[in-house]
Amino acid sequence: TGLVGVGTATPVWLLNPASSTASQLALSAGGNLAQWAFRNAGGNLYLATTTVAGNATTTSALTILGSNGYIGIGTSTPTFKLDIVGDLRVSGTVTPLTLGSAASSETKIVMLGANSAQTRLYAFGTDGKSYLQHNGDLFIGGLNTTTVPRLYLQASTGNMGNTLTPTEKFHITSGKIYS
Repeated sequence: TGLVGVGTATPVWLLNPASSTASQLALSAGGNLAQWAFRNAGGNLYLATTTVAGNATTTSALTILGSNGYIGIGTSTPTFKLDIVGDLRVSGTVTPLTLGSAASSETKIVMLGANSAQTRLYAFGTDGKSYLQHNGDLFIGGLNTTTVPRLYLQASTGNMGNTLTPTEKFHITSGKIYS
């Protein structure tokens, strides 16, 4: 049939390494070096390093759970679609990420994006849109600098108000202030 089984008398693939207790495949760059070991256990894929002697290390470098597709980096028990244990570094452009639903009446984070000029965090609630802007200014209730915000804090002057051009420390253009 052309099928080769290692550890099994009934291979179903061209190369079918099988073991219920050890890694089914290891990659090595030579003697006296640790290896990368691959293992399928219960339908889950584990990729980990080994010691020079070939013993598995205690932490899986990459885990993919077959039952739900969860991916773990630095953990063998991911509980999210992508579960990273340890520090994360991102280099380059960060594409905006959408979480939650803009149509929901609950306040949810909708978009988190970054570039060299600004970082914005968008949130939707029943009373409008809000965002924080990294360049120092804070807008609440305005979507950009052409929309009149409910509250605007101008970083360069420390002035705030319900206008894009607050001229005082607290500048209200309309409405009432209650004490």
